[in-house]
Amino acid sequence: MNFPEKLKADLISEIYKQPESTQLKCIGLAKILNDIYGEDNKISKQIASVRHDSLTKILQAKKAFLETLFGDVAPEPTEEQLKEFFTEEEIKALAAAEPAKPVPRKAWWKNLLLSIPVMEREFADVDHAALEFLTDINVVSSAESFNYTLEFFFDSAENPFFHNAKLTLEFLFEKDAGEDDEPIEIRGSPIQWKEGKNFTIVTKTKKGKGKSKVKKTVQEKIASFFNNFTTIKAEDIEEEEEEEEEDEEEITDAKIFYGAIDLGNTIKTDLFTFMIPHFFGIEVESFKDAPDCESDDGEHGHDHAGKPAKDAKAPECKNQ
Repeated sequence: MNFPEKLKADLISEIYKQPESTQLKCIGLAKILNDIYGEDNKISKQIASVRHDSLTKILQAKKAFLETLFGDVAPEPTEEQLKEFFTEEEIKALAAAEPAKPVPRKAWWKNLLLSIPVMEREFADVDHAALEFLTDINVVSSAESFNYTLEFFFDSAENPFFHNAKLTLEFLFEKDAGEDDEPIEIRGSPIQWKEGKNFTIVTKTKKGKGKSKVKKTVQEKIASFFNNFTTIKAEDIEEEEEEEEEDEEEITDAKIFYGAIDLGNTIKTDLFTFMIPHFFGIEVESFKDAPDCESDDGEHGHDHAGKPAKDAKAPECKNQ
């Protein structure tokens, strides 16, 4: 069967409730529904495959760009490419010029991320010092599904905050998920913090509840990009959202989960296309602000670093 197991079980249950005279007709209708799901699944697989192929080529171009940016040897442009930008005299002057020095690696990725408005809000102020040691970002995708993994590489020898050379965020989807579906689970690699360096946790003294009013010391999460590196399931988020409304300032799993989704979507679809304009200091129009159909505080109504949105409200779509 092509449709989900739960839907299959519900259909069988409903068919058995029908009079015998209409059960065969119902089974025929279920077969048609199964065929529709089959075609939909084919389309989803084709989209996943196309996206995987496209991302693979983008990452190959990203690698060439970074090798040029940080390396000693730059790829030689063709004569036709040179003539698109320069006059004959300028081309001769370029040939006689000294080769450019490599760009320093340290803080390059941090500066790139913080220069993009839709990316900047993914990070809290406390993250900036650790981001100095970010040396690369990569995406591993699948041709068979919408599953993908973000990889963040750090200079572990110089990083004073944690030991990890690589942190990962794995986004897992239902087997029959479509391109607009959200993941059912996000798995983040645990951070191996150096002693006393976990800046995502603060110690507070709070007044006790009830008659005693005894003060107690508690540890609480604060807004940080590094909160993403944990494992959260969508089903747990749904249970959390059904409970009483939490403190607006509290960093909940729901805020982390939806923030990670926005972070992942932005990195795998947009980040790498911005690298070269960033190098030249060119503003890219599509990165200035969130689309009209999203709230100012991200798609899910909160800052992506885990901070609760200020005056978050339902997004409004403008008439085109």
